[in-house]
Amino acid sequence: MANTQDEPIQDGTGAGDGDRVDGILEQVRGDIALGHVSDPRDTLEQRLHDAGITVDADELDGLVASL
Repeated sequence: MANTQDEPIQDGTGAGDGDRVDGILEQVRGDIALGHVSDPRDTLEQRLHDAGITVDADELDGLVASL
């Protein structure tokens, strides 16, 4: 049996929200470093929304601070 994923995950056992948030943070950090982001909070909030991840204002503040 091969240790590769050759088909889409159907049962929802993919990345959890924590991993997804970490990935989004890395993307936003990279975009900031490249000068592509003028408002990190707005960008992060939009990407979280697009990914279907809901955070409250305090959580968002903490995430923005981690950038």
